[in-house]
Amino acid sequence: MTGVADINIIRDVVMWEIRGTGTEIGYGSEVRILGGRIIGANVRFDENIGIHYRGNNGGVHVENTDVIGLGIGMLIDNSNGARSNREIFISQATFDSDGQGLVVRDSSYVSIIGIWVVSSTIHQVFVDYNSTAVLSISGETIFNGGVYECRNVSNRCNGITINSGSFILNGVEVRNNHGRGIWVTNKSVRQFQIISC
Repeated sequence: MTGVADINIIRDVVMWEIRGTGTEIGYGSEVRILGGRIIGANVRFDENIGIHYRGNNGGVHVENTDVIGLGIGMLIDNSNGARSNREIFISQATFDSDGQGLVVRDSSYVSIIGIWVVSSTIHQVFVDYNSTAVLSISGETIFNGGVYECRNVSNRCNGITINSGSFILNGVEVRNNHGRGIWVTNKSVRQFQIISC
């Protein structure tokens, strides 16, 4: 769905050995990915992406979906040039054994509830520079970053890396990451809270 994607549901999809992008959403609103599995070729350093929101999406929901063994599990950016995404809701999903689990490269509001982000090699959750993204993360587990390999602990194998924007972590379990657990890299990250983690 690289054009307008209004009121679409992808339900219980099963994709194996993904090469390229599993699900790419162009722009629109009320897009839901419900259940299913999006599984790559278990090559954590390639360009394969499980779910890619390319800009100007709102009312997007990813629920109960497994995204496993890709270069990037889920990428939220503005690569289509049609404006930033608006609101993304991720709940009860699994991002497992990716190069990077969840990557945010635009100014979205991202609500994350009860997901499992584990065993990614570079970052489990990553917000890029020059973003005004707002992440609200609750009841999640960020676990085992770099378990397969960790070539450079100075900037890899991290639980959550925030380079800009703001965030709230509430009741998030961050443990056994071979790099940093929670890494706020610079002063451009503002108004963040870490509660009961």
